[in-house]
Amino acid sequence: MWNRRRAGPLSDRRESADQLDEEGARWAARMDRGLTKVEQAALDRWLEGDTRRLGALARARAAWFHAERASAIGGMPTSQTAIIAPNRRMALLGGGALAATVVAGVMGLSWRRPSSGSEASGIGEVRRVTLADGTVVTLDAASHLTTAIDHVQRVVSLLTGQAFFEVAHDPVRPFFVRAGAAVIRAIDSDFVVKLRPDATCAVLVRAGVVALTDGLAPLAAGRLLGAGWEATVATKGDQTVPQVTRLAPQSFDRLLAWREGQLSFAGDTLAEAAAEFERYNSAKIVVPDASLAAEPITGLFASNDPLGFARAIAVSLGARVTMRGDDIVIARVARGTT
Repeated sequence: MWNRRRAGPLSDRRESADQLDEEGARWAARMDRGLTKVEQAALDRWLEGDTRRLGALARARAAWFHAERASAIGGMPTSQTAIIAPNRRMALLGGGALAATVVAGVMGLSWRRPSSGSEASGIGEVRRVTLADGTVVTLDAASHLTTAIDHVQRVVSLLTGQAFFEVAHDPVRPFFVRAGAAVIRAIDSDFVVKLRPDATCAVLVRAGVVALTDGLAPLAAGRLLGAGWEATVATKGDQTVPQVTRLAPQSFDRLLAWREGQLSFAGDTLAEAAAEFERYNSAKIVVPDASLAAEPITGLFASNDPLGFARAIAVSLGARVTMRGDDIVIARVARGTT
């Protein structure tokens, strides 16, 4: 005698195509700002529950990618772009190639082993390192960062100093840099992140697009930065405030001069310049006079020659240089002396 097993309608047990796309869009939005460990585990379970979900996530990721590239046309920062569940026909036609790339990436999640680590550079040392995902990072002197790379996202935390990132292309795993109060998400880009002593974060984009966030929520202004733009992110009270500026082409070489062993200043105070030299040398530049320390400095100097810098500045500011042990002291010339 045959045993018949009754089954309910297929629609009762399986999500519709529209439901799949809506849920895929929700996961794409979560991945866009970074997943927690709990969310990552939930995503794994969701993907395992139905083979069609892989395609839904791929279409959603492709739609996110296209929308963010479009919203940064001309490199101008724009407001948050609204993203809705992707149209299936659009994803298969207009974004088919990218969707296929995303599918391939998601299918490869199982063999991408999680990795974490720490990279640091010493005083006067500029290091070039390659992360587990293929991203190349150039660490400025006296800089320190940590990495956490898994099959869902790539997160770098800049703890001190400055770094230049050449991000490896991966449409599935977003790349985040955390520095101070800011979180920078890379979208096929090369960019510099500098964490200043006051926890202010500066971001310079050389190529591609980056998105600025203050954790989970996008910043109200200047969210997307294209090539040629710089943003400074500071915390005022409970708010994260970005200041966005367009850079002249020649500014790039000046701001990246540290990679070639030079320090460039354009209106920085003498105190700020002295602090920068400390990251490259054991000798310390001391400026006892507060008004002298506040003088603006402009010029290009060898990072390994603090004494040469001090002497050049002393001439331009009418000051004098003396040695006090290993310290280089810049002081005003007393009245009545020559």
